[in-house]
Amino acid sequence: MLGRVLRTLGRFLAIATVFLVWLPTFVFLAGLTITNLTGCHVTEAGAQPCLVAGADIGHDLYAMLMMGWIVIALLPLMFATVVAALVWGAIRFMRTRRRIMDAAIARDGSAQGLSEDRSRS
Repeated sequence: MLGRVLRTLGRFLAIATVFLVWLPTFVFLAGLTITNLTGCHVTEAGAQPCLVAGADIGHDLYAMLMMGWIVIALLPLMFATVVAALVWGAIRFMRTRRRIMDAAIARDGSAQGLSEDRSRS
């Protein structure tokens, strides 16, 4: 029971960490998209007036685009999350492959049955 709780907590923390590491990237990309769609001009010098539907969103766009600096600082952690995801995927693939092979051996008595079944279909 405790193992299941710890496993669930570990998964939750892993997902939350990945979300928090990648969140500034999504905010930055959303700011770029909005800037391109509205034709507003945003510089690092400060917020420029940008009227959309009668509201000035220049300060909001400036804040969103300044997330790019946080993205640069988080690049090593982003790389680590991608590597961790690839390792996790490889482990899952190998476990699934092993289960399939074990099931084929249990069914046919050898691993040959799996390759013969695939060649027939």
